[in-house]
Amino acid sequence: MNGDLLVRCVFFATLVPLIGALAARLSGRRRLAFLLSSLVPSVVLVAGALAALTNGLGRITTAGLAVAAIPVASLLVCVAGGRSDGLTSLLLFWLVFAVNALMIAFCGYLAFWFHIF
Repeated sequence: MNGDLLVRCVFFATLVPLIGALAARLSGRRRLAFLLSSLVPSVVLVAGALAALTNGLGRITTAGLAVAAIPVASLLVCVAGGRSDGLTSLLLFWLVFAVNALMIAFCGYLAFWFHIF
């Protein structure tokens, strides 16, 4: 699979859970919102692992592993947010939502506008 095609698939595959998480949170379904929010970093991690396996494991760098820490941290915050209540849950949701939106924006940049410049 071409790398550009993979990033475009990740971009579109992560938009749906992000919008669903926002809708679930606004309708008061806290745990569903965190479940849908956890799909975004999960897809990013699986796509990164797929890209690493297809390009060869010898090309993995320390900086690449550091970038993988962002989705892992987002997953951990989703677990903590799903178990908490009240204001803590609300703040953790918006933190995860912002991080996920930035991950999706970065994937969109890589997929569509990176080759223009």
